[in-house]
Amino acid sequence: MKVLLVNGSPHKNGCTYTSLCEVSSALNENGISTDIFWIGNKPISGCIACRKCQEKNKCILDDIVNEFLEIAGDYDGFVFGTPVHWGGAGGAITSFMDRVFYADLNGGGDRFRLKPAAVVISARRAGTTATWDQVNKYFGLMQMPIITSRYWNMVHGTNPDEVKQDLEGMQVMQILGNNMAYFINCKNVATKMGIEMPKAPAIDEGCTFFDTAEIYGTTEDPHHNEKLLGEVLRPYRNKIVLASKCGIRFDETATTVNKPLIPDGRPETIKASIEGSLMRLNTDHLDLYYIHRIDMTVPIEETAGAMKELMEQGKITHWGLSEASEEIIRRAHKVCLVTAIQNRYSMMYRDYEKLFPVLEELKIGFVAFSPLANGLLTAAYHSHEEFEKPGDYRSAMPQFTEEGLKENNEFMSWMKVIAEEKNATPAQISLAWMLAKKPYIVPIPGTRKVNRLEENMESADIKLTQDEVKSIDEMLAHMPMSQVFGGSKIQKK
Repeated sequence: MKVLLVNGSPHKNGCTYTSLCEVSSALNENGISTDIFWIGNKPISGCIACRKCQEKNKCILDDIVNEFLEIAGDYDGFVFGTPVHWGGAGGAITSFMDRVFYADLNGGGDRFRLKPAAVVISARRAGTTATWDQVNKYFGLMQMPIITSRYWNMVHGTNPDEVKQDLEGMQVMQILGNNMAYFINCKNVATKMGIEMPKAPAIDEGCTFFDTAEIYGTTEDPHHNEKLLGEVLRPYRNKIVLASKCGIRFDETATTVNKPLIPDGRPETIKASIEGSLMRLNTDHLDLYYIHRIDMTVPIEETAGAMKELMEQGKITHWGLSEASEEIIRRAHKVCLVTAIQNRYSMMYRDYEKLFPVLEELKIGFVAFSPLANGLLTAAYHSHEEFEKPGDYRSAMPQFTEEGLKENNEFMSWMKVIAEEKNATPAQISLAWMLAKKPYIVPIPGTRKVNRLEENMESADIKLTQDEVKSIDEMLAHMPMSQVFGGSKIQKK
């Protein structure tokens, strides 16, 4: 186990170095090896907010910051030392820490998560507690347990000899080193005993495809979902595939729960929409951008042309169509190669299987929305009363009416039997079936609960043979089941 101590002073062997050496000595006595990293005395640029670290997992300004990032992942803990300059941390160490942590967080490097950290401060007289608060904020942001001593981690003196005479300060450094060693050793024992680390974000567990749209929101905040994802996903941008959609709006004059959709596939609408989505999603490009519904008043060639322009400008990498027919797909593909279609698809809604041949011919992927029939295939719902809360759009869906639920009783019982045979849940069987159908099908089940997210992700581990898929298909063809919600009404402009 080893700790990296960072000397943030312009003086290589000054007061800050002296305090770090005392911490290092205590760590060594506890069996923890140490290295001291000096940031030097050359000017260090502050962050220029270019976000190139999202792509490179390091800073675009190739200096001492990247030298540190290259080795940081090899260490089990960190101590950052800084002198007090004008009532706060030194300018160089502040710029250094700004860029180190921003590059790691934005680039998804995960070099620091759950590794203990501490700050030690050297001052002639005052400013230590303000600096303590300033530097510890970095550790809180990076999920780094903050190690403390018996007092604030500070020493006083104008030169190394005076610092050594600060007996209380030296004792604080020794206790700090002992405490950090204890934490690291406890963590090491816990690992050997099989105690798992707190779970990393779903992204690190393989959930890397995120789908949203500019209209996913509320009446009060119609773009809420893009804003939310833009904030949450920003640190992981280079680890994920980010998709959004444009080209429809709700008819807000309607009084129904499921408001009609008004398509708008005009090029000027698409070009305006992408700017808003990029801003809200905190990114300079989207990996996949769909026209959300087909506007029959605008030739699809014009829509495809607008998407081609966005690709040429670098604002989108790929584009797709949602709820599209074979004719529309072929016409659009001639103008600009279509990467994916996003259509409704589940065990209860298989209408679009007729598109499989053309998708295979043109090498287009199928992103399946509502793969669990709006939740019915979880087998978690048993009464229409569960959807009577005002505004619950499922209350208008045929599969959730009392009659629909009764019609699906045999189907749900059959799903539970198959799930038990595979030691799985009905939802997992539904998704596993879809994944086994075609290699180009990507289901995108939505959820608000962590346990459901984990359940959905585990469906990828359930393997169905082609004979099992065929058997399920045959059963689905003859199994009585209710109608299923087929989408909001499309209203002409």
